[in-house]
Amino acid sequence: MKRKLWIVGMLPMLAFSHCTEMYGQTSCQDGELSHLNANGMVSLAGTKVMGDTQVRGQLSAHGATFESIAINGTAELNQVTASKDLVVKGFLVMKQTKACNVIATANRVELYDTEVGELHLVKHQEEPQTVILAGNSKVKGNIKFDQGNGRVVMSPSASVVGKIIGGEKVS
Repeated sequence: MKRKLWIVGMLPMLAFSHCTEMYGQTSCQDGELSHLNANGMVSLAGTKVMGDTQVRGQLSAHGATFESIAINGTAELNQVTASKDLVVKGFLVMKQTKACNVIATANRVELYDTEVGELHLVKHQEEPQTVILAGNSKVKGNIKFDQGNGRVVMSPSASVVGKIIGGEKVS
């Protein structure tokens, strides 16, 4: 009898929500959200966020669509589209992703087959900041390093349309 009550008790929650939250982890599947404001580990798959997204913790998104994103933590974006700026304070990996401008406070940003507008690395620590442009990644504007000691490592098929400011291309 307890088992039937538990299942019936869970059905209304699952029927009306694309997201589940358990022990500091938020997981959202196919569907639309008006906005997203979450702490801890956030996992999105096929989710469309219509308004602002703010994550304090770790974001893992696959096949998601965003307007603007602000992440205070680490992010791995795979097959994601962001129509406005992406701001991250932490390690960032983007794979097969399109974003407007990226503003990162990090020592390392990795782009794999990804297209972005401008890429701006804010001063973080004194060690050199590194941008990896792998595959057919393309930066349509400038790459700017505030620290002045930036490195851009590019595959032969990657490109930067603008300039590298405060850094240099390395092999």
